[in-house]
Amino acid sequence: MSSEQLANARSYIDWMRKNKTLSLYGYFFGGTVKASIGVVSGRSNDDDTCRPSIGVVNQPSLRPKIVSHIRQTLSKTNLPPPSSRDTKKIPDLKRESPSFAAMLVKYVNERFGGDAPKVYAAAKISRKTYSAIVGNELRPVSKQTAIQLALALHLGQFEADAFLKAAGYAFSPAMLEDIIVCACIAAKVFDIDDVNSLLVSYGSAPFAEDRGRD
Repeated sequence: MSSEQLANARSYIDWMRKNKTLSLYGYFFGGTVKASIGVVSGRSNDDDTCRPSIGVVNQPSLRPKIVSHIRQTLSKTNLPPPSSRDTKKIPDLKRESPSFAAMLVKYVNERFGGDAPKVYAAAKISRKTYSAIVGNELRPVSKQTAIQLALALHLGQFEADAFLKAAGYAFSPAMLEDIIVCACIAAKVFDIDDVNSLLVSYGSAPFAEDRGRD
């Protein structure tokens, strides 16, 4: 993490805490925060870090872009066709609402060329845990593991929101840990050791290394 990224992350954290929001709309554009859960109104900027992390986009012209982005992000796959795999275990990436496991496999394929060890090592989770997640898309995943994987995958805020939602969770502006993680994503600080350093500096517990207990 560069000194500039660290300064940005701390600035984002302090601003989000003050305004009780996960959106950086007011930070970047000098506007006021519309709601405590990140509702953005009257903005056309496409910067991923400024999209609402929770809530509704009130500008109609943005909705088609968001829907198109979601469909493009979730439509491709490098997995073999369903007829050649066990559909009870292997995630189906072609469903309209893919599971957390399906999204994980898709991002690993698209962004890391299928190099799963690189991803779960960066996420500081065990091979056993990763295999259990992608081997059964009905298996519950902890919020901590979902966040660690989101960081390891270098997801933007909008992508990370959808990723956590697929696991049954959401970032909350009422939780300091979530604010810190969202600020790190906005500042492109993805290394979990760096995120942990910021968590500790603000008095929050760091992410623990997983050893197959998720």
